[in-house]
Amino acid sequence: MHPSSPTLFPQPPRTLKLFVTFLGIGNLPKAPGTWAAAAALIPAAALVYLGGILLLGLAIVLVTIAAIPACTAYCRTTGKDDACEIVIDEVIGVWIAVLILPQTFLAWALGFVFFRLFDILKPGPVAWAEQGFDGGLGVMADDVVAGILAAMLSALILVFLTNA
Repeated sequence: MHPSSPTLFPQPPRTLKLFVTFLGIGNLPKAPGTWAAAAALIPAAALVYLGGILLLGLAIVLVTIAAIPACTAYCRTTGKDDACEIVIDEVIGVWIAVLILPQTFLAWALGFVFFRLFDILKPGPVAWAEQGFDGGLGVMADDVVAGILAAMLSALILVFLTNA
């Protein structure tokens, strides 16, 4: 193939790639989802500090709305379904996991750990969400469900710890 010939799957636009890879974290060779989820706690904390959980909740909604078509476009452009470098879904998942939790290290650590466990192991509803949708919605859905489950389990554990 001649170097100037178009490829079957051209490179996605730089801004699209930066967004879905969370500023390139998704390109890390080992555990990009875990690194992205950990890094996502920094802007989550900043959002909560600046505007409380309402601002974090608004960011979750807006980024999710942007991420669904962005992930669809990235998958189409690269020819990959839910490529491992797409980590914007982990960002949303961990933000959901900590949204209702107290702003303490223990609470957010529980949210992070349970989110990653649910996202990696994909029990019941997480797997159903992953398999139930195509394109960007499918990329995002399992992480949203994993985040919700992680938030609920973390909150339940915190209730037991504080009332024990």
